[in-house]
Amino acid sequence: MLICKIGICSYSIYIWHQIVIAFYRYCIDGNMGAAGCVSCIILTSIMGSTSYLLIEKQLPHRLKGMIMVVMCVLISGMVWGSGIYVYFRGGVMRNVPELDVVISDIHRGMHSEYNDRIYAMDVEFTEDDRIKVLAVGNSFVRDWCNVLLESDIAAELDISYVYDSAIDEKYADRIATADYIFVNGSMVCEGKVPKCITDHMGNETELWSVGTKCYGVSNGNIYNRRFRADYFQMTASYEDVRKQYQKELELCGGQYVDFIKPVLQEEDQVRVFTDTGKFISQDCRHLTRAGAQYYAKILDLDQIFLNFLEE
Repeated sequence: MLICKIGICSYSIYIWHQIVIAFYRYCIDGNMGAAGCVSCIILTSIMGSTSYLLIEKQLPHRLKGMIMVVMCVLISGMVWGSGIYVYFRGGVMRNVPELDVVISDIHRGMHSEYNDRIYAMDVEFTEDDRIKVLAVGNSFVRDWCNVLLESDIAAELDISYVYDSAIDEKYADRIATADYIFVNGSMVCEGKVPKCITDHMGNETELWSVGTKCYGVSNGNIYNRRFRADYFQMTASYEDVRKQYQKELELCGGQYVDFIKPVLQEEDQVRVFTDTGKFISQDCRHLTRAGAQYYAKILDLDQIFLNFLEE
């Protein structure tokens, strides 16, 4: 009997569960534990049943023929239109100073542009005396390139980037010329450092791993608390990458760019804001410009490039 009742209300329950979960993660807790799951199930059941009894079951009997059709078209049009409006505004409905977002200058893809600009650096090294840095990897390595470009030693670096799956024998000269080669820490942990790198890198070339990072589940859960007195001191869990981080620390050795330790707080929490009150990451994984500038200050870049900077 209960299963039949649930089946009858299933469509309303299906519609409501997405809304309930989204608002729970945004307003209450981004990490849904057992208590969160139970709460969402109970609330979804209540909302779904109420929606079925008051709307799904009642309206078809009270609104006949064309009236029902017109109502459905109008409501669907309103929902569709508002969704399209928000979509073309890149989801931005107000200024967000913490992300340097203003409604007068918005467009889709604006958050990814900063990270993706590094693709344009897939070029040969120039013939000068700058330190030759070859970065090979995914978006985390592109974040690292942005940190270097925002740093005080940027003018001393000649940076070339290659997407991880693109690296092959045709890059042999670039690999051999590099003073430093940076790859994703996951490559080292999984034993997937491209063979062409190990085959062609010079004896004096330093191979470094770029670490993983995480700043919680959603910035929305932090931003929703923006009126708290301790807003800019709030932290987030890096639980989602804890095992990967520990594995990288163990296997990558001393030549490891650690993004987590410099922002680590008590109880395995990490900072989500820079010292200037900006989000370190817009999606809890990749760096904003402010985030890259912040890391450029707190990472010991001189120690990483010690051998060449001393020369």
